[in-house]
Amino acid sequence: MAKSDKKAFWQNHVDTWRSSGLTQTAYAQQNGLRLKQFHYYKRALSKKPAKPVPSILPVSVFDDSPSDTTSMPSGITLTAPGGFQIELQPGFNASLLKQVLRVLEGV
Repeated sequence: MAKSDKKAFWQNHVDTWRSSGLTQTAYAQQNGLRLKQFHYYKRALSKKPAKPVPSILPVSVFDDSPSDTTSMPSGITLTAPGGFQIELQPGFNASLLKQVLRVLEGV
């Protein structure tokens, strides 16, 4: 049995067992499953995947400022791969930025 087929086979049994109201032992016996295997796959399939480690993204810097910058405030715009932007002006609230980034990490 291919790995993906095996995973689907056991996932189906674990899901069916959860909705059956039976004990694990009774479910395994009724379905001709080895109890130790059932326990193993139940644990293995219920583990949450590891949280992905944030990767370092390349940064591109474009100089599209006009030649006369005396009247323009300096700042920075962060553009994420998904298209959203965060504009930071001088004196921005670093604490608020940290909170925003924590929220975005969870998305």
